[in-house]
Amino acid sequence: MSGEIQKYTEQLSEALDLKERLTLGESQIYTLRLDNDIVVQYADLNPGLNLMSHLESLPSENKETLLMSLMRLNLFGKGTGGGTLGYDTESHMLTFTKAFPFSLQYDEFKEAVEDFVNYVELWKNELGKLKLGESSLLTL
Repeated sequence: MSGEIQKYTEQLSEALDLKERLTLGESQIYTLRLDNDIVVQYADLNPGLNLMSHLESLPSENKETLLMSLMRLNLFGKGTGGGTLGYDTESHMLTFTKAFPFSLQYDEFKEAVEDFVNYVELWKNELGKLKLGESSLLTL
């Protein structure tokens, strides 16, 4: 692991007072727990960064239609800001991931994490609306 992401993580933790919410696991994956039920995991790609978050469990109704809509949103990064909506077979959860396979400066790292969290919030909200029958995801 390069020291770049570790150094940036320490800077981000200090700047945003995240010390209690940010941990580094044995597998060299950082876990950031935010107030609003968002957990972001990220790893150093050396160079670069890979971010991942679990969104919601896959709804039992309209699974195929939802998955087809999510696949369309993935096409060319439409609706995902270049990230990817996916499915984790172990946790049975929909996921959002984004990779930056190049060296980042601190400001780019901070912006990447912030933008990623914003997309996670957007997709968690949209999937929550789906459960209430208020989402347009199934009509995309």
